[in-house]
Amino acid sequence: MLYTSTWNKKSMVVSLDVLPLALLEQAAVTEMPPRFAVPITDIKVTEGLDAVFECVVTGTPLPVVQWFRGDMCVTPGTGKYVVSQKEGLHSLKVQTVGSSDSGLYCCQAMNRLGEATSLTDSLDSRGP
Repeated sequence: MLYTSTWNKKSMVVSLDVLPLALLEQAAVTEMPPRFAVPITDIKVTEGLDAVFECVVTGTPLPVVQWFRGDMCVTPGTGKYVVSQKEGLHSLKVQTVGSSDSGLYCCQAMNRLGEATSLTDSLDSRGP
């Protein structure tokens, strides 16, 4: 495949088939700030069941993801919350939801290029 460009009455021919691999790699995006490809959504759940928030986060370098309930960072390992991540899919499981678990939840992703936040309006628990 050949392209011809005219500039200052000179002609330049570039063959894309023979560009050095190193030159092609320089054109690739190597870094980008975090972005939510799939944001978290509101959840309605019956009390006593588990609620799971999920989102897909992209970014290079790989963003660090934190979950919040209101303005407090969610602490996994307390028996109430389980945080997991697999290939960009992040999840927060709220175990055995009760009325005290209702409220605003958010996910924040950060890398050295920036940060992004995905919010819910609420986790709404209803009696059985």
